[in-house]
Amino acid sequence: MGIPQGSTPWNSTVITSLTAQIQGCENCAQLQTLVNDVIANLNGLIGGLVIQNNLLGPMQALLTAPANPTAAVTWIQNFITDYLTPTLACYASYAAKVAALATQITALVNAINTAAAAIDGCSITIPAITPLPPF
Repeated sequence: MGIPQGSTPWNSTVITSLTAQIQGCENCAQLQTLVNDVIANLNGLIGGLVIQNNLLGPMQALLTAPANPTAAVTWIQNFITDYLTPTLACYASYAAKVAALATQITALVNAINTAAAAIDGCSITIPAITPLPPF
């Protein structure tokens, strides 16, 4: 899979492809190796989302202008309209992506467990998955 830590936008087809690879594992060692790689890369992806949330989340609160003298209010409104709003346009899409990713992670874990159950004597350890950021 090889997603650099948080540097690649999430693509839902990756989860579908990984699920197919998991379902195609023929032995426990192969499955465990794939599971370790998949979870490490998911954690990298989630880490990138956490970074974006930490950077953009506080700025989101600035979209409501405070009540100040007229000139300051005008400046703040221009700042919001011309800078903050375009900068934070991606924030809403991240929320939708995080929700979809949570659903697909659940399906991926279920596929891992199903694949392990189909291999005699297979016991898989799924590494911890980084919690998704709140959006």
